[in-house]
Amino acid sequence: MPNIKNLEMGATILSHADISVQRSFFGMRQSAVYQPTQSAVKAERYEFSPEAGAKVEKLLKCTPEQLEQERRSGTKIEKTQLGNVLLEACVSDDKQFAALQLFRYGNLKYNPVTDVQIYEGDNAALISSFFQ
Repeated sequence: MPNIKNLEMGATILSHADISVQRSFFGMRQSAVYQPTQSAVKAERYEFSPEAGAKVEKLLKCTPEQLEQERRSGTKIEKTQLGNVLLEACVSDDKQFAALQLFRYGNLKYNPVTDVQIYEGDNAALISSFFQ
């Protein structure tokens, strides 16, 4: 599991008004907490094939109503061990906060495809359900 501060979108997440950083073990360990629910925020990285990456990009551009329709239609997104599309995700343990950013590999580095997308409440639970 990656550390939030090591993500490309780490600074954006840690500067969000509802995220606080708590230090423990003599300040050597940091954890992010979603303040409205006091839930820990964990970072993940998922890799996808180009086809699955296109599905992820489509999901990140959907409205909440369209996301619900995609969920009801059974949209599945297969992760891969080594893909050229990378999704950085920060999701609270209670699924009430989610931040996602999509990258595509090119020119020997991952380049952002989307801006950081932040979801809260039921929308966060909905979008995170596609990546569990």
